[in-house]
Amino acid sequence: MDYQRHYDLLMDRARKRKLECYTEGHHVIPECLGGPDEKWNIVRLTPEEHYIVHQLLVKLNPGHIGLAFAADQMGSRGSNKRYGWVRRACAEAMSKKQKGVKKGPYSAQHRANISKGQLGNKRQPLTEEHKEVLRAKTAEYNRNRRKYVGPNGETKFFKLGTQPNGWVPTIRSKASSNVHRSP
Repeated sequence: MDYQRHYDLLMDRARKRKLECYTEGHHVIPECLGGPDEKWNIVRLTPEEHYIVHQLLVKLNPGHIGLAFAADQMGSRGSNKRYGWVRRACAEAMSKKQKGVKKGPYSAQHRANISKGQLGNKRQPLTEEHKEVLRAKTAEYNRNRRKYVGPNGETKFFKLGTQPNGWVPTIRSKASSNVHRSP
């Protein structure tokens, strides 16, 4: 199957139409592959199409963890039809919840309170000392945990000895820290 052709056809179709139903934004060139977060790189897709294009992106970029993770998150809801149904139901529920909620314009006092709350929240680059502390905390947290593969291929971390029946530990390849194989 020509995955690139199918992906390109879906992107072209999305660029040439205007939908009046629930849609989701999709980066034509994914951000994790260097695509910009700009208007020309974003198309509107139905949830079903969005599900399918993420499956295609995984096929086109085997081994890319970011694309695989995104597709996995969508796939946790089942097929593309079920994914579309769940996304529409969620959007409708949020819309009903937000009805009557004041979204602005905010009073001068409210804006001042928001500004005051944001003071000092500028993210500074981490110092080497802080990086070392984070590395130590992460190592301590992971010391008694191991990655396991379940019967359906799903992977999760468990404390040693607490994995469910049927889950086997992965073996980290010395050649690449990103490659995992079950024994």
